[in-house]
Amino acid sequence: MSVKTLSDKANLYKIVAFLILVAAALALATCGKEPTDEEKIEALIRDAAEKAEAKDIRGVLKHVSESYKDREGNDRNQIKGLLFVYFQGYEKIGIFIRDIKVEVKGDDAMAVVKLVFTGGAEIIPESGSGYVLDLKLKREEGDWRVVRAGWTESKVLF
Repeated sequence: MSVKTLSDKANLYKIVAFLILVAAALALATCGKEPTDEEKIEALIRDAAEKAEAKDIRGVLKHVSESYKDREGNDRNQIKGLLFVYFQGYEKIGIFIRDIKVEVKGDDAMAVVKLVFTGGAEIIPESGSGYVLDLKLKREEGDWRVVRAGWTESKVLF
């Protein structure tokens, strides 16, 4: 399609200007909107995965409560040690989140996360495992933190 006349060009500019205004209005409408608790928890999970890929123990632990305790009896400090061992065991770590489901009830929440963990030294991972994480979270001083985690290996990777 070619624009042949000044009138056609003017109409095209008006349409483009209108679309820009609509996009700006939509952006402004969502800017001031506070994220829901579910969105905050999903962002926390994605941030923790990014920090784990970067082998940033402190970054992962900022999402873990001081009162953390799991089924195996691990506390927050033991999780710190486990992260250190895992991070040292792989030159490169990949975490691919397949699905996150969150349910919030007041200051408590449950999240089920399906993910694939890969590790190795090369671009193509040497190992990969699917996991389902069951997380219990609690709102502490306005922020969501993991207070318990359980995980099972999944046979389905993708």
